[in-house]
Amino acid sequence: KRNVYRLPLTASQVKPNQKLDYLHWDGESQCEQDLSAEQIQALQDQFKKQKTGSSEPMEAKVPSIDEETRNAIVKQLVEALVNYFLQIMK
Repeated sequence: KRNVYRLPLTASQVKPNQKLDYLHWDGESQCEQDLSAEQIQALQDQFKKQKTGSSEPMEAKVPSIDEETRNAIVKQLVEALVNYFLQIMK
């Protein structure tokens, strides 16, 4: 639940010691509904299963990059480094 105000949208609308225009009171709660102890426990158990349930190594989840893309990335990196060092040497 909160009070809602009309705020300036641009820097030119901001004035020193300016009063804020009150719009309305938002009576709708922004909070989550209350959960029972059983629901909380079920969510905690679900989280623990997700956390420990994966036996795959992390590397298996990383998408692979084909050789052509890898070479293009390396070429761009080398060109960027060469340009960087040339600028430093000037």
